[in-house]
Amino acid sequence: MSIDFSCWTHVMDFSWIITALLILIVGILVVYVVYMSTEHGIFKKLGIPALTPWPAVGNILQEMRMGPLNFQQQQYHKFKTEKVYGYYSCKVPVLFIRDLDMIRDITVKHFSNFVNRREFQMNEPYNYMLSMIKDDHWKNVRNTMSPTFSTGKLRRMFHHISDSTRTLVEHLREQKISGKAVELKHIVSCYTMDVIASTGFSVQINSLKDERSEFVLKSKKIMDSMGRMALATFFFPFMSKKWDMFGIRIFPKEPTRFLSSFVDEALTERKEVTNKGQSKRNDFLQLLLESEEEDIMDNDNMSKDEAQELKISTGRKPLSRTDIQSPDKDLA
Repeated sequence: MSIDFSCWTHVMDFSWIITALLILIVGILVVYVVYMSTEHGIFKKLGIPALTPWPAVGNILQEMRMGPLNFQQQQYHKFKTEKVYGYYSCKVPVLFIRDLDMIRDITVKHFSNFVNRREFQMNEPYNYMLSMIKDDHWKNVRNTMSPTFSTGKLRRMFHHISDSTRTLVEHLREQKISGKAVELKHIVSCYTMDVIASTGFSVQINSLKDERSEFVLKSKKIMDSMGRMALATFFFPFMSKKWDMFGIRIFPKEPTRFLSSFVDEALTERKEVTNKGQSKRNDFLQLLLESEEEDIMDNDNMSKDEAQELKISTGRKPLSRTDIQSPDKDLA
């Protein structure tokens, strides 16, 4: 009688494969947890009171469960005797300033020293958003954009806001007469999009009545992807610019291309109108284009106090086409 051990050999080979895979998975998890926890002792070293973090995730699960506003309010009252306190958003230590004098110094007196925000590494064109650019690039863009928020410039765009508000009020009256329930989040979102489109590009999309507008649909797809972007950045910060290598897109490709083309066409059309000497539109895009042509401070009835506050006389340079096209200037 002979015994065939070949089947046992296959079983042993398979078990070794399973064991190797398990060891690999456990090893990756250990490396991930260690990497994501490397900054979790920084507040203790600095003597700053902070929430006790969980390995890898920090305190973000608590923030997600309660919601950012409720979470921050809870911590604000919990550390009411402290000037500063902190918590951990996954790997990143987040410092909160509670003292009013420190807040004033940071936001006014020493504002020029705090030019960078939390880093979210992203691919083009999103890495050119105002909230993403850094250092001198951010200072230049801010110095160029600041005059557009003066009283005189905002007054030029006010009629767009007024028209969108009038449409909103009419829509609410229609809903009241019909007796239908009103979803305020949806209505306010549509109103916000109308204001952005009209003040930004003089485009009337009327999203309250035409929800199938291509501009509305593409913009909503971009905004809906923000949650995925945040989660991917929080839990996998080392993958921020590498998702495309695996065929994974945080922001949908087609809406991004559509909105970039929309802005590009608007820029081309505006410059043609300007070259022909035709009347200019009163919107944010026009104000940005004017910053390429001349020092728009000279043509504005800005008070001395406003000029001093904005500090726009130092290092102003024209905005590039990429700066103007960046998503948060047309979707913010």
